[in-house]
Amino acid sequence: MSLKVSKAIEILKNHDLLVSDSVSDENLEVTKISYNSREDQTNGIFFCKGNQFKAEYLDQAIKNGAKIYVSEKEY
Repeated sequence: MSLKVSKAIEILKNHDLLVSDSVSDENLEVTKISYNSREDQTNGIFFCKGNQFKAEYLDQAIKNGAKIYVSEKEY
């Protein structure tokens, strides 16, 4: 599966799930979707989820290759 970031943004906006975005390259294509920061995130969208979520998890996901993240708050 491959999804352009612009399409992901469109989907989130259409469902009133996007408050803001700061994507530098909307033509970027992502090939993975995950919420487990320990997994390979190469070219992936990472979802920050859960009441116990910590910023360190996002840092780890980025180190593992995540290109964008979706979150209830900005990190």
